Amino acid sequence: SIPCIVRETGDEERRAHQIIENVHREDFNPIDRARALLELKQTLGVKTKWKKVEEMTGIGERRRQQFLILLDLPHHMQEAILYQKTTAWGGTITEKHARALVVLREDPEAQESLYQKILSSNEPYSGDRAISRARNIKTRTEPQSRMTFKYSNKNDLIKQLKAKLADLAGDKRNA
Repeated sequence: SIPCIVRETGDEERRAHQIIENVHREDFNPIDRARALLELKQTLGVKTKWKKVEEMTGIGERRRQQFLILLDLPHHMQEAILYQKTTAWGGTITEKHARALVVLREDPEAQESLYQKILSSNEPYSGDRAISRARNIKTRTEPQSRMTFKYSNKNDLIKQLKAKLADLAGDKRNA
């Protein structure tokens, strides 16, 4: 025998409790947790705020966001997490690897390249290493804008800066 509490609940409340229980299972992977959080919110109704879901599950806003953003990954990457795909070095794709891949979601080619590197590396490829690499790739691919000014005195520089600011403000108004 085990100690338990028996409660009479409606279908929706029972479903919500089942989802909450599943979210806290240790063997649940991050993709399953993200899907469960979405399902709980849907079960509670369209007017339900994420804050209520967070309170019910005991999961903070930041952690909830970390789970949900993983659903932005391509299907095959989500599957690798779900089914703990084995890498060349004998590890599996972890949540940290997935968060690194999310960093590159606006650059699918770089994202796929990093994913393949994690899978095919012959030496352990840690999640921290993947995140660092993703950040480096993202920084390199983001357009950098530079401005140079040639000026003879402070007033000349101020005049050029004001002209450039006006030009940039005009670009934003026309966009």
